[in-house]
Amino acid sequence: MFISTVYYCKPTMFGYAGKIARINLSSGKVLIEETPNWLVELFYGGKGFVYGILSRELRPGIDLLSGSNKIVIAAGALAGLAPASSKTIIGAISPISGLIHDTSVGEWFSYMLRGAGFDALVIEGALSEPGYLWVSKGRVEIRDAGRIWGLTTRDSVKLIREETSKAASVMVIGPAGENLVKIANIMVDGERAGGRGGLGAVFGSKRLKAVAAYGIPNIPIADKNGFMKKSP
Repeated sequence: MFISTVYYCKPTMFGYAGKIARINLSSGKVLIEETPNWLVELFYGGKGFVYGILSRELRPGIDLLSGSNKIVIAAGALAGLAPASSKTIIGAISPISGLIHDTSVGEWFSYMLRGAGFDALVIEGALSEPGYLWVSKGRVEIRDAGRIWGLTTRDSVKLIREETSKAASVMVIGPAGENLVKIANIMVDGERAGGRGGLGAVFGSKRLKAVAAYGIPNIPIADKNGFMKKSP
């Protein structure tokens, strides 16, 4: 198992989990940051968070299939707040276009990510050996993925759930992503595909097999009665 260092900060805003985890795969360190006010003021979550972060932190000319590229995984604005609002947005510089690219995917991942305590994950650097991230209870662990590297996405989901939680939502790549195929998908829970931009290859270039998350959201709302009246 890899060793990670975790720093905490207290959530301070309504409508969000209030935290972003920054994971450096090269060093094994995890930094927990408060979701920045500028991000919330400019965007509502999801795609806005992905482009807001990546546009500030990435520059043209980097090696796209290296630790220099970054992956942002962000929960949709209403994830954990409203039914059927569980889209997850994944972004990085695409190995196909060379531009910041996003792909969206359904299932439970964004709900679980918010439940684990995070609005987004920022993944940078690269692992020396295959690994995956386990996100739960306000923590992020970098775990060994040696026994699942090379497996299909469905088989990988099954084994990761055995190691983490049977109810975990698992975002994973298959052999195509591992072998840096530039049209490789990212699959969630074995059923839903993040298929645009070849971002599965970016996961593979970082030797990141999967990200698994579990938690039940408890998102603070400024006007709970008003929110419920507006809900269908």
